[in-house]
Parts: sequence; structure tokens; C-alpha cells
Amino acid sequence: MASTTQTKKNLTKARNEAKQTLGQVHDTVLTTTDELIDGIIETGEKWQKLFAKALKNSKPILNKQVDIIFDGIETLQVQMKDGNKRFKKLTGVDPQKMASQVEGRVKEETNKIISLVQRTAQKAEDTAEEAMKTVEKTTKKAKKTATKARKAVTKVESKAKATAKKAKKTATKVESKAKTTAKKAKKTVRKAMKKAS
Repeated sequence: MASTTQTKKNLTKARNEAKQTLGQVHDTVLTTTDELIDGIIETGEKWQKLFAKALKNSKPILNKQVDIIFDGIETLQVQMKDGNKRFKKLTGVDPQKMASQVEGRVKEETNKIISLVQRTAQKAEDTAEEAMKTVEKTTKKAKKTATKARKAVTKVESKAKATAKKAKKTATKVESKAKTTAKKAKKTVRKAMKKAS
């Protein structure tokens, strides 16, 4: 009888330890998954804000550069017009020809600068789009990982429940066999006592 009681205690202890371990694993996996997803989403939001700020801040600077270029051209044209007569008297060179040459050169350089500014703005927009796509992909991957982790936890949990159920059945069988054995032993002892008396 002592061995039956001990076996029952051992099985109960094993069942409780299995439940406790399963609970700890379940909680750890859920906490880790939630922290991972929160971290990825938070980082993605920071990158989005950074790129949005960069695009907002670069636009006024580009506009100011274009304004400075055209202000410089206008100033140069005014100086050329005012200084034409004097320049012609001093050098004997026709300032209108020279002005048209300078204007052509200025237009050429202006077009180069405008093209450069447009390419830079386009690159910034492309980079922002790529960053947004990367954040979206990372978020999707994190969600998939979380889903997989939850499925794994559910699988482990169901396996642990099945194991606990089997252990309970085994404990019940062992207990039943122990009771049957104890009854048989009592009968045998009674018979032996009757024979002895």
C-alpha cells in the first residue's frame, strides 16, 4: 500500500510540475512575441517620422536655393543694363552681345542646378518610399512570427494537456490496480488467517 500511495504522490507531483512549466513557457513566449512586435512597430514609426521630417525640411531649402539663383540672375541683368553704356565707352566692346552670352551661360548653369535639385528631391522621395516599404515588410514579418509563436504555444499547450490527461489516466489505472491488489491481499490474508485458526 505504501508504494501505491507513493506512486500516486509522484504522479500528482509530476502533473503539477508539467502544468507549472507549461504556464511559464506559455507566458514567456507571449511576452517575448508582444515585445518583438511592439519594438518593430515603434522603430518603423520612428523611421517614418524621420523621413517625413527630412522631406519637409529639404523642400524649403531647395526652394530658397532656387530663389537665390534667380535673384542673382536678376541682379546681374540689372547691373548689365546699367553698366552697358559705361562699359561700352571704357572698353569699346558691345555689352549686349556680352550680355546675351552671359545670359545663355547663366541659363545653362541654372538648368543644371534645377536638374540637380529635381534629381535630389526624387532620390529623397524614393528613399522615403523604400523605407516605408521596408517598415511594412518588417511589420508583416513580425506579425507572421507572432502568429507562428502563438501557434507553437498552442501546440505545446495542447501536448502538455494531452500528457497531463494521460498521466491522470495512468494514475487512475495505477490507483485502481493498487486497490484491486489491496483487496486481493486482504482476501488472501483472511483466508490464511482462517486456515491458521
